[in-house]
Amino acid sequence: MSEKVKERLEKIRLAIKNITDKAAEDGVVTKEEQKIIETARDNLLEYEKLVKEAMEDGIITTEEMNSLIDLEENLLSETYFTAIEDNKIDSDELILLKTLIKTIDKNASVSWLEEDT
Repeated sequence: MSEKVKERLEKIRLAIKNITDKAAEDGVVTKEEQKIIETARDNLLEYEKLVKEAMEDGIITTEEMNSLIDLEENLLSETYFTAIEDNKIDSDELILLKTLIKTIDKNASVSWLEEDT
């Protein structure tokens, strides 16, 4: 189970790197894009902390695993809610959200995310 946890952590790190790179592609990182990235990074720090604590004894308990799953879901939901703070998701924000989700889980559906212009 600890290998799966390490793998998930690496996917989340990669996802945040990917959204950071994606936001910078056009040469302009908007305030909204920056807030999305910061929200994701803040959640990553919390996730990394819990992974470190969980792995200290070499055993990932069911409770620790459930907490990690909750944190991962929290990362996704908080990032989404950050994007809709202004009651719309523009095309750049949409790309970041989709990139985040698809990097973490390539099989995830992102069809429910529609551009709100």
